[in-house]
Amino acid sequence: MKTKKITIIMIAVLWAAAAAFPAIGFAEAIQGEIASLNLDASMLSVTKADGTAKIDIKLPTNVTYKGISALEELTVGQQVVVDAQKNDSTGMYEAKEIKKA
Repeated sequence: MKTKKITIIMIAVLWAAAAAFPAIGFAEAIQGEIASLNLDASMLSVTKADGTAKIDIKLPTNVTYKGISALEELTVGQQVVVDAQKNDSTGMYEAKEIKKA
């Protein structure tokens, strides 16, 4: 009986946690070429390496860089790998890390 109670409580806690954070998706590595860059809006668009899509990505202030030291070093046409997470409620990707490819 005690095991059943614990199981029910654990399921309820997991269900509540899932309901509390529905907008966060899983991180994804987006590899491709920078198609556009807007430093003022902290946004970039990447055309995927396979050419299937152009993805708009928000660049928050806490994004980390590898192979470059700042956002200002990025240029249109540059190959990058962006680890980003999609916010399901806005549909927008948000970068966690940007690496020179």
